[in-house]
Amino acid sequence: MTKEEKRVLLALCIGDGYVREKTNGVTKMMYGEFSVTHCPEQLAYLEWKLNKIHSILGGKKPKIYSQYRRQSKDGKRPLFDKCIKKGHPYFKVLRRFLYQNGVKTLRRQVLNKLSLLGIIIWYLDDGSLNKLYNRQTNKIKTYHVKISLKGNYSQIVEIQTYFKEVWNLNWRINKTMNQDNYVLRMGKHEGEKFLKLIYPFVKAEIPSMLYKVDASLNTRAQKADNTAKI
Repeated sequence: MTKEEKRVLLALCIGDGYVREKTNGVTKMMYGEFSVTHCPEQLAYLEWKLNKIHSILGGKKPKIYSQYRRQSKDGKRPLFDKCIKKGHPYFKVLRRFLYQNGVKTLRRQVLNKLSLLGIIIWYLDDGSLNKLYNRQTNKIKTYHVKISLKGNYSQIVEIQTYFKEVWNLNWRINKTMNQDNYVLRMGKHEGEKFLKLIYPFVKAEIPSMLYKVDASLNTRAQKADNTAKI
């Protein structure tokens, strides 16, 4: 396994991914099991992750299965997410490197292992592009780029510092109403620098996730334009 491949596996564990230790029922040896869940609308992104993991680790290719989430708002049908799981000894290494006292902890030692692809995966998992619209024209007037995080304030500052020192990206820290939940936030001008950095890869590799990196994908405005053409 190359250094870059190890970095990719680490990145997959940072955002939506979860790693736990398990015991083999036959050999009684400990190993790590990676799992990640996405909504059905992000199935193509999940398939990209599955193929990436399989290309690195080989072995039996994981299957995508449905996992119950909740009932629909009307209570008439169940809603299911899509999930994959993969066991491998290296995930045990990642579990012990990434988790402290059972909690995923993004300390600087972890962040320094990330490549640009790692940043992209992290943002696609935990980031968002929040658009603000002009009510009269139904067009985007500005947007904010965000990454949602958990941790104490000093840990969030450490992440903010990492982005500034390594990637020359300036994030502001916002506190949410929930305890230990924070948001790293960029305005439009600073956000453009970040989005231009990651856009080419997302367009080429995971076009289904372009809505997180391209503010011009304005579904509200497109709907209005389509209506006007009828």
